[in-house]
Amino acid sequence: MSIKTDAGKAKTKIDHRLFTGKSLYQSSYALWNTAMEFNASVAIWCLPGSGDLNFLIDFSTQQQAATLDIQSGTSGFAVSPFVNPSGRRTYFLKPHIQFGFKNNSEEITIKSSAEAPPAFWQSLQEHLNEPRQIIEAHQKQQADSGLSEDRSHFLNLVNKALKLIDGNSLEKVVIARTLTRPLTKRFDLIRLLCCLSSTHPDTFVSLISIPGLGTWVGASPEMLIEVSTGKQFRTVSLAGTQAYPMDASLSEAVWKQKEIEEQAMVSRFIVAQFKSIRLREFQETGPRSIRAGSLIHLKSEYHVDFQAAPYPRLGDIMLQLLHPTSAICGMPRQAAQDFLSSYEDLERGLYGGFLGPVNMQGESQLYVNLRCIQLSPTQVTYYSGAGITHDSEAEKEWLETELKSKTLQEVVDACQ
Repeated sequence: MSIKTDAGKAKTKIDHRLFTGKSLYQSSYALWNTAMEFNASVAIWCLPGSGDLNFLIDFSTQQQAATLDIQSGTSGFAVSPFVNPSGRRTYFLKPHIQFGFKNNSEEITIKSSAEAPPAFWQSLQEHLNEPRQIIEAHQKQQADSGLSEDRSHFLNLVNKALKLIDGNSLEKVVIARTLTRPLTKRFDLIRLLCCLSSTHPDTFVSLISIPGLGTWVGASPEMLIEVSTGKQFRTVSLAGTQAYPMDASLSEAVWKQKEIEEQAMVSRFIVAQFKSIRLREFQETGPRSIRAGSLIHLKSEYHVDFQAAPYPRLGDIMLQLLHPTSAICGMPRQAAQDFLSSYEDLERGLYGGFLGPVNMQGESQLYVNLRCIQLSPTQVTYYSGAGITHDSEAEKEWLETELKSKTLQEVVDACQ
């Protein structure tokens, strides 16, 4: 295995031989268990179409929520819950140690800083050489599996929303639910991560574990914002869902009016945010069909060239304006949020929030935390949601949430 190191300010010598002869699975497994032993926060991710696996460890004794400042230039990994008033509840993991596993090669890049405990490397070596053991993870109270999993409650909630939509109090609201299933002792968290990376190559695959927030795994098809330093800003509108054969051409996909209008609502929401800051120099492309595992969605993209529109803090401004988007909350946004807080009866936690690397290799890439699960030692909770509009039918929306959960269920079941 080819190893590149960038120790920076680190006083600890990194032994280049640690990972020699170890597979990606063995290395990831050892890194994860060592991080959990030190009660560290961990973020592992794979960008869409990349195949490169990134591993960040933060040894801070306690994570503090604050407002994310993308334009500061500070590198790290951002994690936000769905409920994040004015962005003040965003967590920012520091890259005390970073590992980069290159796709389809044995090359690994290691970066370390002075904050890494010297004992970490010795413990890592022990984990690399030991037989497989039970993988630990940070725990948090699971979502209530009562009303949030009840079919009749969901159907009643959809019908209640439809009445408000008919009365013009709402245009759209995204109703979420959970599905909880037991885990066997054979469940393999690292294998799940590797499987998602291969079965969902066009999504943002992530595994995060933070004391107090728990352990979450996801494969999100929806970018919230992307900022390339000094070059461009990008965001997308993504909505509409249908199952689609893996071997079928996307050009042949047929969409119903309900899905087309739902995606158009998200697009109008984004354009309205641009107009609210008097930004007119943007390029819109789409909508087009895109794949996310066994499902497809409608997607439009929006680009802003910083040379044409010199907005030095556009990333921070748009993050505040876009989260939560109408694709995960609804329209008008405040009315949708009020409806959800009053009737949904579900603590969404990190579902519907955002996460991603910030200021790494000149880019910040934040994704909406969709298609995600929360893990405990004995069970897994799947989160899914359905966008309710004027053309919605309660039973069909329930089936859509079942379909969305199934995409991850199949991968989880294969790892038990």
